[in-house]
Amino acid sequence: MQNRLAVTGIPSSVPRLPNAAESIRELIEEHGCWVHRFAFLVPSANDQDQVNYIVAVAELHLENVRDDTVRSIDGLTLVLDESGLLLSATKSSDGSNSSHVNHHCRDNIRFAISASAATPLQSKQLIQQSYIHSDDNDLTIVVEKQALTLSIDKIQLTVRSCLQGGGTGSKPWRGGLLLSHQICHWCQQKDNAAVVEFDSLFRDKTVLELGAGCSGLPSMTLAKINMTYGCGMSIISSDGIDEIVDALRFNVTENDLHDCISVRHIDWNDYQVKGEDPEREPSPFLSRNEVDTILFADCIYNENCAIALSNTISRLIKPGGHIIGVLPDNRVGVDVFLKRMSIFRSKALAVHNEPDDLSNDFATNGGGWKKYRLVLFNVEDRELSEL
Repeated sequence: MQNRLAVTGIPSSVPRLPNAAESIRELIEEHGCWVHRFAFLVPSANDQDQVNYIVAVAELHLENVRDDTVRSIDGLTLVLDESGLLLSATKSSDGSNSSHVNHHCRDNIRFAISASAATPLQSKQLIQQSYIHSDDNDLTIVVEKQALTLSIDKIQLTVRSCLQGGGTGSKPWRGGLLLSHQICHWCQQKDNAAVVEFDSLFRDKTVLELGAGCSGLPSMTLAKINMTYGCGMSIISSDGIDEIVDALRFNVTENDLHDCISVRHIDWNDYQVKGEDPEREPSPFLSRNEVDTILFADCIYNENCAIALSNTISRLIKPGGHIIGVLPDNRVGVDVFLKRMSIFRSKALAVHNEPDDLSNDFATNGGGWKKYRLVLFNVEDRELSEL
């Protein structure tokens, strides 16, 4: 879970204060980003010392900011008034965050908190408290459905948005739709002088989509083309949030592409550490420099994303491979990403605009076509070094 954190050390009396939940939620947002979901949980611990404390669990709207948020609020001492309004939040003088104190002074309540990544159990409890689920746990109950028709042989895809949460990947984004249309355009090009050759990028290649979200439009478009034309591709579609991976797998299965696409959980943070054993494989199924072509679209929204994505790409791409990215203009982190990727040869590509009737009825987050750039990175046939 990249986007959920837990705050411990909160006295059990705090949730009863009318403004307490909003105060702690706003504290998390001040040190992180908008909180999509928030809940107080009773810790499932046998330690009798913990019975007087509860846990607050928050789901951040953006991924890859959780760890910075945890570091920022860990060890804070909070002071709430009798209604739960936050009066102060300060670090202890010695930097300690191990004690949880519950002192009252003039009806104020004072306590120290600790912050950490939420556990899978805490994430599950957060979902259960935030949404009503069907007893049969059918994912179709909690997702919206829409259809997309692509230009090549009128390929049709069915996409369900994930309403279980999971941050930015819970709905399709405009960049993924753009890249899907672009892939179809490249496949249909017959001009030998074409800037981009479909076969050189995809035929008989191992193709990985990073940050595919719930829809995985580029991956599913490639899979449909692969089935129709027999291109010999091995396609992997991935995301780093458990609920989003489940929704992605559901969409792949509903489109009868489960035999063509391997859906995987890939957390970019696994590739952040530098100086480790070069043979280390953070992912259990992908080795270093194993992928021929990497795709991503609408994956960058802060500098943490830029660094994590570029590190992941450098670890997984083969020498001689290709990287295709759809980047939104004027979004935080894009310049950092391009600077880090400058070790590779790159070219900006013209965006092929599909007829409006193929796209306008398909709801996405993000801007219009003119707010995106399409970039192709070519990796030299040499040993890759860490970014």
